Amino acid sequence: MAVTDDHTTVSVYMDGELSFTGASEAGTSDFGVSGVEIGDRTGDQFTSGIIDEVGFFKRVFTATEIKKYYVWANGLRTTVL
Repeated sequence: MAVTDDHTTVSVYMDGELSFTGASEAGTSDFGVSGVEIGDRTGDQFTSGIIDEVGFFKRVFTATEIKKYYVWANGLRTTVL
């Protein structure tokens, strides 16, 4: 799963494919103010599985870059970004 937010649009990718887009809410991607919670939903509903390979980047990846990374990370090809 990958999520991008360019302060206009939030895009969610599953298995390297775009699965959702929506309007970005003002201020929600300013992680320095409110922090980030991974595996927690409103109402203290926590993920019971394993979360691995979490990364934060200083720029928004393109759909092509996300697909290439997914393919590379899953050993489907030897191409890397």
